[in-house]
Amino acid sequence: MPEAASAVALHGVRVVDFSEGIAGPLASRLLGDFGAEVLKVERPEGDPTRRDGPKVHDGAPHAALFEYLNWNKRGTRLDPADSNERADLDRLLAGADILVHGFHPTRLDAAWELSPQAIAARHPHLVVVAISDFGWSGPFSRWQGSDLVLQAAGGIMAFSGLRDREPLKPGLRQAYYCAGLNGAYAAMAGLLTARDRGHGSLLDLSVQEVIASELVSVLPGYVLTGILQARRSLGQDPLLSGQPIPVRDGSVTLQVNTLYGPERFAEFLGEPRLARPEYATHRGRILAAAELRGILLERLADERGRELFAKANEAGLLAGVLQDARQLLGCDHLRQRQVWTEVGGDASHPGMAMPSSLGRLSATPMSIRRAAPTPGECPRDEALQAAGSAAAARAQRARPPAEPAPPQGGPLAGLRVLDLSTVFAAPYMA
Repeated sequence: MPEAASAVALHGVRVVDFSEGIAGPLASRLLGDFGAEVLKVERPEGDPTRRDGPKVHDGAPHAALFEYLNWNKRGTRLDPADSNERADLDRLLAGADILVHGFHPTRLDAAWELSPQAIAARHPHLVVVAISDFGWSGPFSRWQGSDLVLQAAGGIMAFSGLRDREPLKPGLRQAYYCAGLNGAYAAMAGLLTARDRGHGSLLDLSVQEVIASELVSVLPGYVLTGILQARRSLGQDPLLSGQPIPVRDGSVTLQVNTLYGPERFAEFLGEPRLARPEYATHRGRILAAAELRGILLERLADERGRELFAKANEAGLLAGVLQDARQLLGCDHLRQRQVWTEVGGDASHPGMAMPSSLGRLSATPMSIRRAAPTPGECPRDEALQAAGSAAAARAQRARPPAEPAPPQGGPLAGLRVLDLSTVFAAPYMA
């Protein structure tokens, strides 16, 4: 990353993070990583993730998870049950560009008028990103969710795992991390619209809908062909289905494609049984799935996953390796990509390596500028003064009132994109 690249993408953007848990704090932290000034507003008892799991070190003021979700923020506290302190929150919002609102509809007293809709009505300049389990409207809006519930209700668990076993949930709390990512880029789209059209917007983001949006081929497959995707069977093609194959220190996957068949793996592994004629077709490999998998299990039992992965790639073969946390921390590729940053340390204690970058932006790089805030780190008077200055500056820049403009399409209307990509990730983005 060139040292001269000092600009930040969201310079001067002010964000209030009024959220708890994972999704909202991650969304606002990502905005901070791109240079926004983020103020975390906590209730008197503090964000529960301060106490969620182990600390970076014994002397740390909060849990490592809180550190990960809240660096690049300052913090203050107020009590939404107190009318005077609610008024202070409104003063903070008057000086903000974006509010990340992360409370469930049942968690805030209706009399407080702190719903996303009420806040957006009082602050029409504001981009309000409301992240909740099932959204703030609709028949399920007051349902309580969890990562397990949302992965199931979003549809992912309908086809995860093996057919003769219970469904599998993606690890940790991935529903909320995915919602945080969606919240961050939705906020930036809202900010782009606000700057273009002179008014804010309310973005009601449902975690369940985020999960449902990941069903990229499942729903179209059913709608167009009637195929109902289910949990996989052990009778699937071991060289096409991506089934993990155990090795000495983990698991790998091996995959044929239209350019080559099992005979290339027979040569690569020195295992002539893989070149049998009956394994040459997809149907043949399905009919002999148990036998073929047995050969692979026997041949790969003493291999090391990362070494096999590297050799297969050098040979031009499609392979994958499943790495645990220790292996990921030692991965040369991730180290050279500068994925890990030590955070949360001090003069007496080392920090903890955490993934700190979604990508390498040459002109406006992401960065960690400050550690997660300690409770009430930023005096409220100081935060209010800064918000007042920002609100006054905005008033001076405000456009004169005009007749409402007709709808102009989405936030990227008018932008021209050249898509030279293939397969999945980049075409999906475009």
